[in-house]
Amino acid sequence: MDTIVVSNINTIVTEEYLRTKNENQYFERKGLGEKDIKASKIADELIGMLNADGGILAFGVADNGEFQDLRTLGDKLDTYRTLTFDFIKPACNIVLEEVEVNGNLIFLFHVEQELERLFCRKDNEQVHLRVLDTNRVLDRDHIKKLEYDKAIRRFEEEVVADFDLEDLDQMLLNEYKGKLNYKGEALDLLAKRYLATKKDGIYKFKKAAVLLFSIDPEKYILDMQIKSGV
Repeated sequence: MDTIVVSNINTIVTEEYLRTKNENQYFERKGLGEKDIKASKIADELIGMLNADGGILAFGVADNGEFQDLRTLGDKLDTYRTLTFDFIKPACNIVLEEVEVNGNLIFLFHVEQELERLFCRKDNEQVHLRVLDTNRVLDRDHIKKLEYDKAIRRFEEEVVADFDLEDLDQMLLNEYKGKLNYKGEALDLLAKRYLATKKDGIYKFKKAAVLLFSIDPEKYILDMQIKSGV
């Protein structure tokens, strides 16, 4: 059945998903018959995902959804198994999962989002960035902008340990709930939107949440700027 999960790492990946899912910011297909489908080309795509929001690259699935057995690559297959070590720097968090789909060997490259570092090719130091369903080579100005964006995202992801719940703007938060048509607790919504974390019933708020929903964000921003060097 098409709905059978084929990945042990990400349960969203079914046969139907691989065949019919539109390519987007988080999903890319690469088939064997495509032009310039070298290991270095796969590496370029993975670098783009690393520098963006992560995702999955399915190697051995053509644009039309046809599954293509990677075993036909013969001795060249190992170059694709080691491409993250051979072509990408610095060392990255990509997991290669080898799966069988209808008797075809398919590679699923699971790419974790990386907020801290910038990735490039080892040999030519090109920096790539995935934008929607395309992969782009960045020039110097765009590399600087990407570094700046990553710094901002790191800043926003940090937890404000001493944030006081009394400083939440409940009216604004309820308005946010209403626009999203969310029926649950407001704090749970922040956790679902990755603006806060929840563990053992205790909420911890990220800087992004403080900036968006605090009654007096300056109370925390000045302190955050000193600590973060922003």
